[in-house]
Amino acid sequence: MADERKPVLSDSAIADAPPSYQSTPAVDYRPAPGAFIAAPPGPCPPPPNYMVHSILAILFCFWPLGIVGLIKTMESKRAYTEGRFADAEAASRSAKKSLIWSVVVGIVIHVCFYGLVIGIALA
Repeated sequence: MADERKPVLSDSAIADAPPSYQSTPAVDYRPAPGAFIAAPPGPCPPPPNYMVHSILAILFCFWPLGIVGLIKTMESKRAYTEGRFADAEAASRSAKKSLIWSVVVGIVIHVCFYGLVIGIALA
């Protein structure tokens, strides 16, 4: 019969083994109970879109400020798609302010105009 010998591995053979065969200590990556886990930074939600408001302000209120609101709304949308979130938020706030002023100035102009027309008609 053939001589059956089992190969014997010395300690130096185990130490020289490739890294994939060496044992690695088990590491537990789970957070401790009650630990705060911060969400990874990601894209923030889009700022409010005032496109419809801008168009209505152009049609029914003080149209120059409505156009400014429309331009700022488009600027906000473009900045958000380019990843400039702070610029998008600032442009959205600016659009909102110009639309509010458009409505206020539009109401003042309409009240003055119709007050003048009614005053002339009653005189």
